[in-house]
Amino acid sequence: MTYNVQNLFDDIYDGSEYREFQEVNPQLYAQKLSNIAGGIDRISQQYKSIDFLLLQEVENHHVLMDLMDQTRYLQGMHVLFAKEPSHATGIAILSRYPVGEVLSIQILDPIQEQMYLRPILIGIITLKNERVIALVNVHLHSQRDQKNAIRRDATWTQLHLAIERLRHQYGSQLSVIIGGDFNTNLIKIEASDSPIIGIRGDKRELHPDEFYNDWPSFLTSMKESDKSVQGSYFYNHNWQALDGFLLSENLLINLDISFLRQEPIELEYFLEQYTIEETGDIVVKPKAFYQNSIDGVSDHLPVIAIFKYNK
Repeated sequence: MTYNVQNLFDDIYDGSEYREFQEVNPQLYAQKLSNIAGGIDRISQQYKSIDFLLLQEVENHHVLMDLMDQTRYLQGMHVLFAKEPSHATGIAILSRYPVGEVLSIQILDPIQEQMYLRPILIGIITLKNERVIALVNVHLHSQRDQKNAIRRDATWTQLHLAIERLRHQYGSQLSVIIGGDFNTNLIKIEASDSPIIGIRGDKRELHPDEFYNDWPSFLTSMKESDKSVQGSYFYNHNWQALDGFLLSENLLINLDISFLRQEPIELEYFLEQYTIEETGDIVVKPKAFYQNSIDGVSDHLPVIAIFKYNK
């Protein structure tokens, strides 16, 4: 599962926080932790187990430990964390399986000299049948600044190079799962400026070195069932699929571990009703957490990918 937890800062000031989080508030921190843990509890009860959890917008390793203390469903998991020192938040991977190798890839900012973008975090997991999984967590830069398109391209390039190195190292035993917050609408990614990594939403057209994107398939099934959730993030009255997974081709045909489906979490706990003033339409959107809305969780929905694993 991947989840952008919307600025999960602790109650200790260390100078790298965003301005609005520089005033320490232990009560707000405790409430936010409790809300996220409550959501993880509900997801775990519905889906039985979360084997891998990718998190974005986590301040530090200490926050992860506090979150794990809040819910028994995360206890005992292996924890990876990466963050650029000058950045406010980082990314994390929690794994039910031991992680044999950890890669944290720094990316130079192509616009600001001597600055770095958000890192790429990779955990290498070897299953009992010798299948090697490269679990990748990314958090690409926002769409709100046009210059960030150049930064996203830089991240895609470094991700491509890292995957090519891993494929050379592990050969045909390697399967790759790329998850996180792509800050790109994955429903439309094939029609946009194509990243260096080949991405397709049609399994029939997928090449061995490309990645499968399940969002178009989900959107088709959602329209047929008239579901109200049409993405993972709601902005300017529209759903966008910013969060999710890209899967190497061999995860669709592998007998050891195979992909079944991906879906956003649609539990009521994570959603709230919203009225569009111009039309009066009532829609649902993620229930974000703010100082004046402390019953919320995050402005993103969690997205879960379900696999079949023949142990």
